[in-house]
Amino acid sequence: MIDNAQASNPFRWSVDKGQADFDVRSRFVTSFIYDLPFKSRNLFAEALLGDWRLNGILTLQTGTPFSIAAGVDRSLAGVGLDRADFVGSGAVATYNDRERNRKVAQFFDTSVWALPALGTFGTSGRNIIHGPGMQNFDASLFKIIHLSEAKQFELRWELFNSLNRPNFLNPITSSQSSAFGRLTSARDPRIMQIAAKFYF
Repeated sequence: MIDNAQASNPFRWSVDKGQADFDVRSRFVTSFIYDLPFKSRNLFAEALLGDWRLNGILTLQTGTPFSIAAGVDRSLAGVGLDRADFVGSGAVATYNDRERNRKVAQFFDTSVWALPALGTFGTSGRNIIHGPGMQNFDASLFKIIHLSEAKQFELRWELFNSLNRPNFLNPITSSQSSAFGRLTSARDPRIMQIAAKFYF
């Protein structure tokens, strides 16, 4: 698959063979609904505290892959998609298991990359490193108030990313950027909303 339908090397398309941008190696999703077990003989307490439900969706997944860009048009081909030269040995080290501050400051080993020589397109492959994964828990609490057999009123309190966990996007990949290798963006923080529905 070729990014933006444009080959990084228009003279040799085969160098763009690699993992798709949306390749997620592992993904686990589960959900639940739980009726809160409150019962009371007090009609006011039953009306206020009864018939509440809790539900949630848990998503765990690995990150998506990315390439290391040269950051400048070293091939002089006018395309601007040159990749950096890989000057290390073995697999590229990533630091996803580090504490958050160190991981944000440097997600992968930035010392094994160099600018390609003028007139060349870079030696590193396409999408050879996987970014940080995602751990997300959405939850909601809702209550159904039965007005008649056919009519009911529902109150909902919904939380997206309820644990307010930072789920980082892929790092800066341009080898010429001052932020090369840093995590500078993330998915949405906790978002809450309150809703009401009337069924008839």
